[in-house]
Amino acid sequence: PDELLGPTDYVLQRITFNQTYDRRDDPALPSDGWFARLDTSLGLALGDQSVGFFETEAQVSYYKKLSEKSAYSLGLRGGLIIPTGDDEDLPIDLRKFLGGSNTIRSFPEREMGPDYDDYPLGGNTWWVGNFEYTRTMVGPVKGVAFFDAGSLDSGIEMAAGLGVRIDLPVGPIRLEYGHNLTRDPGEPNGTFHFAIGTTF
Repeated sequence: PDELLGPTDYVLQRITFNQTYDRRDDPALPSDGWFARLDTSLGLALGDQSVGFFETEAQVSYYKKLSEKSAYSLGLRGGLIIPTGDDEDLPIDLRKFLGGSNTIRSFPEREMGPDYDDYPLGGNTWWVGNFEYTRTMVGPVKGVAFFDAGSLDSGIEMAAGLGVRIDLPVGPIRLEYGHNLTRDPGEPNGTFHFAIGTTF
């Protein structure tokens, strides 16, 4: 329904303050070091229904090399967006969507969280935690075991899975399967993902 989409014809104006701390050994294929980021924004969607908003997102990631063939990484991300009016006044494409190869891997892309008649609606408050253990199998090919947890507005979803990665200079090629550990009626048992680049 149109009333759940928020404004669909608008001009977005945003002022953002960004802070980044990057001590990774390699931005494309990190195996050791820290990464942290904080984004804070004030925005205004100008249209037939104008709405202002405050948004903040934070990320902390840690990468640790255990040996020449194995490593683990931890990531925690979260944020919120607060509109000046009701939540439905916020354009749907400014809301946060979870699910997919970079968040909770037991869900297809952008399909976790509140929905209407199986159409995702997005949310305003969210967090995602990821743990990965990787081990080199042969050459640039690695195996990965992972655990994901996260929430979008309410309820916690968890996933565990396995995958294969091929390291390239631009980042890893990833083929992964995430199994849904907290499956509710209507949710998938799990999802396969193909992606390029690091998870977090």
